[in-house]
Amino acid sequence: MRRGRLRLPLPKAVKGPFTASGTVKGPFTAFSGSRDAAVGRVRRRFGDDHSTTRLPPSAPSGAAVPGTAPGRSASVTRPEPPPEIADHLAGQRFLVIGTGAPAVSALPAGVLELEALTGGGPIRIALTRQSLRFLTRTTLTAVTGRKAFVDEWGTDEPLNPDHVDIAQWATVILVYPATLHFLSRLALGQCDTPVMLALQCTTAPIVLAPSLPPGGFESAAYRDHRQRLETRPHIRIAEPRAGYSMRTGADNVGAPCPFGELLPLVTALLAERGQG
Repeated sequence: MRRGRLRLPLPKAVKGPFTASGTVKGPFTAFSGSRDAAVGRVRRRFGDDHSTTRLPPSAPSGAAVPGTAPGRSASVTRPEPPPEIADHLAGQRFLVIGTGAPAVSALPAGVLELEALTGGGPIRIALTRQSLRFLTRTTLTAVTGRKAFVDEWGTDEPLNPDHVDIAQWATVILVYPATLHFLSRLALGQCDTPVMLALQCTTAPIVLAPSLPPGGFESAAYRDHRQRLETRPHIRIAEPRAGYSMRTGADNVGAPCPFGELLPLVTALLAERGQG
């Protein structure tokens, strides 16, 4: 048999919904703040060259960097916990839920912030199936060192707790971001996944950070569902912000607040119950 070079066809030009400036257009919801403000936050956080924390030249390979846990990337830095919030959160067991909006990509950083505030306390992470389009479990584990479970029935993975375990274990529940679909399911009493059933049965504090599409904030659906949820004494909803829409290119109200702004709402709920 004659051997020769394997010839592969050259790829055709990629076509897609690009704008004239080369940015991708798609059905995405805004992140908090305008586009210029978002770039400014990145530069203030990481520097103009996007540099990250590195080992000093004299440090041996594998040495730990102050502020990072063993086995974590040296590029991860953690904020100093404000004592007034950290004291309220001590001893709580957190369930953090990510849903299918682009802002879920910020969830790993939020988990690290929560971990710093609680001193590494118990935290479980659940991801909806739709959220995996924007954040993989592999990425989340690489950044946080924690494994997440997917919120769906019928899985054989031993990591996945059932709805009774979730409802009885969690003493505080954070949903970041919370899509309009997730909010509507919760408001209407649906129980179609383990996490949703647990949320319907628990009395633990629940704090939601809505992430809404253009027009969602003004819609009757959001107003009705929000009003229904606000009648439940253990639920608080963080106010959405104006943000840049990747779909329309305009600013609209619907971006979730920064993750850290959920925590004062948690402490207020705990204080009302005499737990803070």
